[in-house]
Amino acid sequence: MPDANGRLDRIEAALERITQRDEAIAERQEALAQTVEIIAGMQRANERRFDALDRQIGETMVAIGRLLHIAQIH
Repeated sequence: MPDANGRLDRIEAALERITQRDEAIAERQEALAQTVEIIAGMQRANERRFDALDRQIGETMVAIGRLLHIAQIH
């Protein structure tokens, strides 16, 4: 039965390739998940910075308005 053994060898080789591909896909998926987590963290940090800058700009605009008022009086 060399033909049956040959088929079994080909099936086992194909199964090994599929297993290797599955492991590679799982590794890539994990790497992508970690990348998404990093990017999400960076986005949250950027949003906090933006909020702080927005507050500072608001405070600066109020101060400029006060200075403008003082300048108009004088």
